Amino acid sequence: MSANTWAVVKECREGSEVSVPSTDGGASKSRICPFDPSLLAFDYKRHTAVELGSSDQLFGLVMAHLGKHGVILEKDAISFRMTKAENGGGRQSGHGGGGGCGGCGEVGHTASDGGHSVSEQLKSVSVSLGLGLFRFSHRGRELKVLHQNVGDPVGTGSGPSVLSNLIIFREGVGTAATQEIREFLAEIVAESEKTTKNTFQVYRWHIKYQFWQRVSRCVARPVSSVVLPDKTSESLVRDLSEFLSEETAQFYQDHGIPYKRSYLFYGVPGSGKTSMIQALAGRYGRNLCYLSPTHPELSDDCLKSAIEKVPQNAIVVLEDVDALFGKGREKKIQQSPLTFSGLLNALDGVGNHDGMVFVLTTNFKEQLDDALIRDGRVDMRVHFDYCTPEQMEKLFDNFYPPKVSATLDDNADLAAEAGKIEVDPEIAALEARLAALKKAKAAAAEGNQAEAEAAATEAVPNGAAFRDSLLVALGSHKLSAAQLQSFFVTHRKCSAAEAIADVSSIVKAIEQRAEEEEAAKEPQKVSGEADDSGKKGRPETVEGGHGVKTQSKNSSGDAARIVHVHIHSAD
Repeated sequence: MSANTWAVVKECREGSEVSVPSTDGGASKSRICPFDPSLLAFDYKRHTAVELGSSDQLFGLVMAHLGKHGVILEKDAISFRMTKAENGGGRQSGHGGGGGCGGCGEVGHTASDGGHSVSEQLKSVSVSLGLGLFRFSHRGRELKVLHQNVGDPVGTGSGPSVLSNLIIFREGVGTAATQEIREFLAEIVAESEKTTKNTFQVYRWHIKYQFWQRVSRCVARPVSSVVLPDKTSESLVRDLSEFLSEETAQFYQDHGIPYKRSYLFYGVPGSGKTSMIQALAGRYGRNLCYLSPTHPELSDDCLKSAIEKVPQNAIVVLEDVDALFGKGREKKIQQSPLTFSGLLNALDGVGNHDGMVFVLTTNFKEQLDDALIRDGRVDMRVHFDYCTPEQMEKLFDNFYPPKVSATLDDNADLAAEAGKIEVDPEIAALEARLAALKKAKAAAAEGNQAEAEAAATEAVPNGAAFRDSLLVALGSHKLSAAQLQSFFVTHRKCSAAEAIADVSSIVKAIEQRAEEEEAAKEPQKVSGEADDSGKKGRPETVEGGHGVKTQSKNSSGDAARIVHVHIHSAD
């Protein structure tokens, strides 16, 4: 580089813009400095600067860190941005979804105002770092950060928007200063991905900016609270624990096998697939990363990038994979750019993190192509079905914990305490239930249904009694775990005995839902019949139509449907 050229570049560093001749003879502005030196109160030439754009994940993470109480110097804490907190929960977040200004918006007193404490009222206001220059320390070394807007406002689909960025300064030039800033950013990333037992963080892939955006941190429910058949829960926990062991990781490495594990959760809706995923994430301290493969902008390259950028210790969830491709690999969403081979490559573990765990969910396993769920691509298939009698009993005991029976006489209690005899509360409960069931069966045999129901409710109100009553009431109906949980939520103020006595409401809800679904299909059925009748040109359909109309005034919907069947069968 000549001396004259170097002089021009050096002059350009004195400002933030330089005019460069354009091909059409005019002058266009090109920014070669990411900040305006006149705004800085220090000699920027003796500092190393690193720019973070607002679309970068690091932007949100650094904003969240700087917003924490006590991070920036007290003298510099003069500029903030305040917005209404989402859902009034006091969750404070920096730009880019990275967290919040934890201590900036908190007040150390709880003076009451209209029945609500001031601190509770302040939770509805979110506080984040404003524009300006701030100082903070990292490992005893001072760093500076400039939060600024760049350029003029531009119109977007959600109103005007202004581009912003962060400039981090460290005194000194060369690799040493650059390395210090890099170490600071690496610690911020590691802190954001760190998990603790019984908690997990939820991430979603940001299609536009191509990074995993943290949306929440959740307290996990215990695996035992997800009521599944014992064999299902035990085998799943045992398999994942074995996979995450150091011995297994070493085995994969020694044999050159991609260290990943894939599960297929399939079965009826509301059977506990999502709940089990969240419980596993909390049990093993894993980040939970949701991918929407049906997004119209998710291409093969985008999916590959998402898998490569997954946070450490992650469980990647691909929901409703049956919505992508049919049994013959045909696309179900024509506007989706994702190909079947691109999906397979993502699952095969090329370029994936060590210890990656995939969970694919579907309600229709039979609609999946065999290549998608073959051995090696899917390591374990877990079936989530309707509630078994075992689950019914356990769910009841979860909501109504069993109590030791207090109906034993005093002499038996004293004898038991003295160790002279052993009294098992479960045996006593079983004997009482058996007597009640015999009485109910005898009453039912005599045709006295009311007496039979009354006898059934006399059984000891425990999980076994609930299970038996529910099985009798259900008959041929099937029940999902979500439906049963909804029953317990609506009966949360009822006693155990009252809940058992009202199991018939579960059947009524199931039948009502079936009727609503049938009613929703009825207009389509009538429309289809009208089209068929018009094509055949049969006059009987007109009379049949009047018959349906007349019948519907004097009969139930079931009778009307019988008339429709009659129309089909008539020639």
